[in-house]
Parts: sequence; structure tokens; C-alpha cells
Amino acid sequence: MPVEEAPEGSHGPDEESVNRQFADIISRWDATPPADLGDAPPIPDDPPPGSVESLLGEDRFEPPQPRLPGQEDLAFWGIVVGLTIGPAALLAILLFGDGWSPLWTYAAAGLTLAGLVLLFLRQPTHRDDSDDGARV
Repeated sequence: MPVEEAPEGSHGPDEESVNRQFADIISRWDATPPADLGDAPPIPDDPPPGSVESLLGEDRFEPPQPRLPGQEDLAFWGIVVGLTIGPAALLAILLFGDGWSPLWTYAAAGLTLAGLVLLFLRQPTHRDDSDDGARV
């Protein structure tokens, strides 16, 4: 169905023509497609020359296994515990700690602070100006 032209001076088709076109589209929504769609071209088994797949060939890139922090890295685990358990404990004390000893609050705040200090101490001591920080 051709799109109706808008009247001169308007910014688009009027609402009535849009509604007619929409109703026509909806009325044909569940119609069966034509039986003969023509012969579809066969899908080639080999990638076209010059494509990335043809340049890679059979050799596929396998990324190296990620380096996980060791279990003996106590500073890393101190950061993880300090920055997860500390704020969680502070939140629990805030919500449910009515009548608890203030020592729990000091311990949770100290744990959070210790995690932050360990995190800041772990930063490199020098900066390479030629390094943009991207890691591939």
C-alpha cells in the first residue's frame, strides 16, 4: 500500500490516513506468505575471501586463562573482607543494632577503614606517563 502524501503545508500524514494504513497492516498480519519465495542462494561453506574468518583460517584465538589472586595474598583478602564485611556490618548495626555495644560499631568502622587503607597501599608507587592504562 503506497504511503499517502501529506497535504501542502502540513508536517506529515493526517491521523485518519495513518489509522487506515495501520488497520490495513493489522488486517494482513496473520496472512500466509506467498508459496514461492524464489530460489534462495545457497549458503557457502567457506567464508568469502578477504573476510575476517578467512584471514583467521582454522587457527582460532584462545585467550589465556585469567590470573586469579593467590590464596597467600593476604592484602587482597584483607581488602575484600574489609570492604564487604565492614560496610555490611555497619548497615546491620544501623538497622538492627539497637542496644548493642558501641564496640561493634567501632569494629565495623575499623574493618572498613582497614580495607580502604589496604586498597590505597596496594596502588603502584610510580606512574608511567606513556601508559594509558588499557589492558588487552
